[in-house]
Amino acid sequence: MAISIIIFMIIAAIMMLDAMLESLDVKIQQTSTKADYVSNQFSRIIWLTLLGIVLFGLKHLAIENIVLIAIVGIFGLSINAGLAQKYKHYPIPTRIFRGFMRAVFKPALSVFFAALIIAILFEMGEPLQFVHVGFTVFFGVVIVYVLLMEIALPGLVKTVPYTMPFDSTLKTLDENLSKRLYLVRTKRVRLPINALFEGFFNRAKVLLSSALLSRLRAHEIKGVVAHEAGHRKYGHLWVRFGLIALVITVYMIIVATVYNSSLHTRMGLPDAFLSRLFTMIVLFYIAESFLMIVFYRLSHHQEYAADRFAASHGFAGALADALETIDRYQPDPVHHPLSRKLRVSHPSSEDRIARLRSMEVSR
Repeated sequence: MAISIIIFMIIAAIMMLDAMLESLDVKIQQTSTKADYVSNQFSRIIWLTLLGIVLFGLKHLAIENIVLIAIVGIFGLSINAGLAQKYKHYPIPTRIFRGFMRAVFKPALSVFFAALIIAILFEMGEPLQFVHVGFTVFFGVVIVYVLLMEIALPGLVKTVPYTMPFDSTLKTLDENLSKRLYLVRTKRVRLPINALFEGFFNRAKVLLSSALLSRLRAHEIKGVVAHEAGHRKYGHLWVRFGLIALVITVYMIIVATVYNSSLHTRMGLPDAFLSRLFTMIVLFYIAESFLMIVFYRLSHHQEYAADRFAASHGFAGALADALETIDRYQPDPVHHPLSRKLRVSHPSSEDRIARLRSMEVSR
């Protein structure tokens, strides 16, 4: 029971932190996001209620009653999420269906993959050694990444080489940079005003959206390219890949720990497959919450580092101009500084522009 209380309090604290950060955002945004905020709070209350029933009421309630409560909770989540502000333009049935997908589908995917891992690694014979499991899953992710980036993505979007005037300063960023630039053309996906660095070794590319090229002036495009070159110079993609490996390792530790221990029974749950599965999902949620904060902080650090790289080669002003232009056509969502640090992948455009302007003056 003590473990159940600790786990419940940790999850409640995580949800309260999310609620506090959302509240800070709502106060400074002064927009119509209050409906979404209230909807999210009701969703958290429903999830905590369901969690509390499983952790503290399983011994005292018949399984039929627990299933009924879970069904009522799921429908409550669906209706509540469907009535959120973001779906206000849809008919009520469509809104409820979208709410169901939002409230249930993502958690269901987590349950499916956790069950799949258990079945493959433990239920189909003797447990594999943990090191072998880690390497197997890691290389599995590598294969999936290669398939997605080299086969699936090219099938969805068409890339064509992009040429632009290169001066001697821009060439110093990467001697092969002019050969790495590609324009993304697609009719299936509406692309934002953005640029993206992807690929490893000689297959590294800088992908530029047509929206970006149509909005930015020539010197601004060079500033954006210099920023993306900074990502490659500092090996940021490799660092993110390492973070993926860390996430996989944490998940595998959770799977191995739960399966080979009596943690689920110490939480007051019956000794059954579903109890192990539930325990893993709960621990996954806790681990993911902390790992996402690590990811956001890492992402902020990488964006600032890429900005400094562009500035060190004389493109501080060009990149600042580019960010101002992008912000004019594609406004950066307003977030409280604390919320942005813990819940958003990029620093604010305003902060980045101010830093770039100061670096431009100091040169």
